[in-house]
Order: sequence, then C-alpha cells, then structure tokens
Amino acid sequence: MKSGIRKVLAIGSLAIAIGAQSAMAGSVSVELLGNGTYSMPVGTPTATRTFGYPGGGLNLNIHLGTKVAFQLGGHYATRVVTTDAAYTSKYVSGNAGFKLMLSRGFAFIVGGYYNRYFTDPFSLTGTDYGLSGGIGLTVPMGSSVGLYISPMYHYSLSTLAYGAASTLTPHEIVGFAGLIFGGGSK
Repeated sequence: MKSGIRKVLAIGSLAIAIGAQSAMAGSVSVELLGNGTYSMPVGTPTATRTFGYPGGGLNLNIHLGTKVAFQLGGHYATRVVTTDAAYTSKYVSGNAGFKLMLSRGFAFIVGGYYNRYFTDPFSLTGTDYGLSGGIGLTVPMGSSVGLYISPMYHYSLSTLAYGAASTLTPHEIVGFAGLIFGGGSK
C-alpha cells in the first residue's frame, strides 16, 4: 500500500517540478485533483452501481499547440463494489491521452488508463486497463490558475478474476475536481 502511494507522490512531485519550470512559457500545465468513482461493474455474481471516494492525484498536460495537449496522470482511487455486501478496493491509476481544447474553457479528452490494486477484499488477480473519454471544464481564476472539473468514462478492456468462478469487468465514471496551474485559461 505504501509503495503505491509513494510512487504516485514521486510522479506528482516530478510533474509539479516540471510544470513549475515550464508554466510561465505556457507549454505545460499541472492539474491537482480530487476524485470519486461511480462503479458500473459487469460480472458474476451481479454487482450493483456504487459510488466510491476519496481519491486524488495529478495530471501533467504537455501542450503540443494552442488546441492540443498530451496528458499524463497518476491517481489514487477507491472503488466500491456491492454484491451481497459492499467491498472497497483501493488502487493506483495511471492515464495517458490527448486533450483537445474546443474553446477557452472546454476540452474533450480521450486516451487510456491502467489500474493496479493494492488493497482488495475480493483478492482480485491482475490489473485492469481500458479506454477513457470525457470532458474538461476550466473556470479561470487568474492568468495561470483555474478551477478544473472533469467527468471521465472508463471502459474496461480487461476482466478481473476473484474467487473460484467469479469475474468482474470494472466500467466506471471517475469525477475529477481541483485546480489547474500554468494553463488556467486554456
């Protein structure tokens, strides 16, 4: 558990350091975010949709032009799955993708994600990965700071096994909210 959190913090510290050096030039922005998940798992036995929190992390946006950025992120998240009882999984998630700025404060984001579990009552085997897509809304609060909100849909391409004959495909909506530095008005 501690090594996963340490990795996220190390990646986050590096992203902040790089972002702070380049933010004045406008070529990099850093998002400091909290998150919550709304799980919509498919599997055997049937699981119900459930909200999980808390979580948080960082995204680093490397601007490739005025309208496109490459996004890398690392997050800690909590997923709650309810079958006969509510079970909480904690995992570290990495994401990569492209962010297309459609207007001053509105963006479309598409890419992929990879989750690695470090606490799980199901004893899930493996990791899950898939495609992600969503939107980003930035409300400028200054020349280089903004309030950022981003709902993302994670479509899992993997199936997790737990127990003797049970499976889970963990589709979910992840909601992010926080601050963006170095690109508050982008």
